[in-house]
Amino acid sequence: MNKTILKHNLVQMDSRDLIKYIQKEFPHSGEAYSEQKRKFQILKSLNPSDLTLAISRMTRIEASFDHTKMWTVGSVLIGTCLLSLRILFRFNLLWYILIATSICLLLLFLVRKDRGIVITATYFKELLEQIKSEKGK
Repeated sequence: MNKTILKHNLVQMDSRDLIKYIQKEFPHSGEAYSEQKRKFQILKSLNPSDLTLAISRMTRIEASFDHTKMWTVGSVLIGTCLLSLRILFRFNLLWYILIATSICLLLLFLVRKDRGIVITATYFKELLEQIKSEKGK
C-alpha cells in the first residue's frame, strides 16, 4: 500500500471493491505491528481534504448497505401479504408458517451478507476520524 494507490482507491473504486481492499490492507485477524504502523503512517500522510472525502465516502457506504431500517418494513409487508394470501386462498396454517419463515430467513441471510461491509466501513471511518482529529491538534 502506498499513498498514491490509497488516494486513487478511496476515490475511484467501486464500494464493494473498496471494502475488499480495506479488509485486505487492515485485516480482522491483524498482522505484524510494523506493517500496521507503516500503513497507519500512510493514512496520517493524507491531507485534511483527502481525509474528509474518505470519511464521507465511508459514511455513504455505511448508509447504502445498512438494511436495518428496511428490515422492519419489509417484514411487516411480507407478513401482511402472506396473511392476505392465507385468508383469500385458505392456506393451511403449516404452509403459511413454512413460507413466511423461508422468506424471512432468505431476507435475513441477504441482509447479514452486507453486514460485514457496514462493519468495515464503520471501522475505517472511525480510524480516519481519529487521524483527522489528531491532525487538527
